[in-house]
Amino acid sequence: YAATSSMEDVRVLGRLPLQMSDSERIEFIKKTEVLANITRQKDDVVTYSFSEDMESPGIYLFDEIWPSENALNQHLATTHFKAWWAWVEPHLSGDLVIKAAPLQSFHQL
Repeated sequence: YAATSSMEDVRVLGRLPLQMSDSERIEFIKKTEVLANITRQKDDVVTYSFSEDMESPGIYLFDEIWPSENALNQHLATTHFKAWWAWVEPHLSGDLVIKAAPLQSFHQL
């Protein structure tokens, strides 16, 4: 993604395709809820959410807003994010698609 000014809000949209058993899916949701709670408490995040795509089971969508690119990069370097990703990565069933750009470059309604 294009680098932004260090003081500019960054929006991150992600599409995460995962192949998991039913029990792994339950574990993924729990791990992701824990990650989100820790992120909201410890990291400098504006909004942080995820959901499963309604039309494509196994595809998870992330929508995050960070106050700066630096805040996002600091989050990606945390132990809580790295531990979550270490569990998730082996379950990828396709390409992880991420769009991260200045918040103002997304359509505002």
